[in-house]
Formats: sequence, structure tokens, C-alpha cells
Amino acid sequence: MGDLAALDAAEVQSRLGLTAETVAWLERIERPSGSPGPALPDDAEAERLLGRLGVELADRAETIAARPGPTSHPELWWVLERAYHDLLATMGAPVGAGLAALPASTGPVGRHLYVWLFLTVLPEVRRYHAQVGVPD
Repeated sequence: MGDLAALDAAEVQSRLGLTAETVAWLERIERPSGSPGPALPDDAEAERLLGRLGVELADRAETIAARPGPTSHPELWWVLERAYHDLLATMGAPVGAGLAALPASTGPVGRHLYVWLFLTVLPEVRRYHAQVGVPD
């Protein structure tokens, strides 16, 4: 797979087959110094949240099975980490072009990566909503 610390945009692009546009978006994202990065909910919490969102049982199971990890999927984790910081940095701003599509070759983990991204940022979204008066 590879060492997460040794990855850069060119290596991730090569390994995942990302478009130049996707890489340009990912390269623009700054990781705040001292940031711990994304922390995925455990399987039980992810299952609960997906159920609350009305995700079908079979789809929940597929998402749980496609959990990304920094050592098991370093290139996808690299993308997840940057998308996580982008969502946090732009929370409350008008939505731009959205998230870049990942190639089908990234398999189930790539297909579910943004579901995990949204589950990961959910605590921050809830905090932000509370600050601006949006009910849970």
C-alpha cells in the first residue's frame, strides 16, 4: 500500500487514477497545523447514524464493510483527510462545485469514502448548527 506520510498529490494521482482537476482541488486544501485529522465513528455509531438517516440495512452493512483506514487505504485516507479539512474550513459558506468524483477503480472503499467523510464531520456540523440556531 504505502506510507501515508510519504504520499503527495502526484503519488496519490498515480495510484488512484485521479483527474488533474481533482488533484488541483486536493492540493489547494491546507491542513491546519496541529490538527488531529479525521476520526471515524466506530462501527456501532456509524450504524446508528446511518439508520437515523434512513439508509437501508444492506447499504449500511456495505458502508461499514468499506471503512477506510490510514494504513489499509493510505491513498484514499489522504483524499479523506484533505476533504475533511476542506469541509471544516468552508462550513457555513455557499456550496461550491462539491466533492470530486473518485474513479470506479477505487472500489467499495472509494465509493463509500464520502459517506465516511460526512459521518466524520457530523460532530462539527452539529456544533456549527447549534451556534447558528439550527435544531439537531
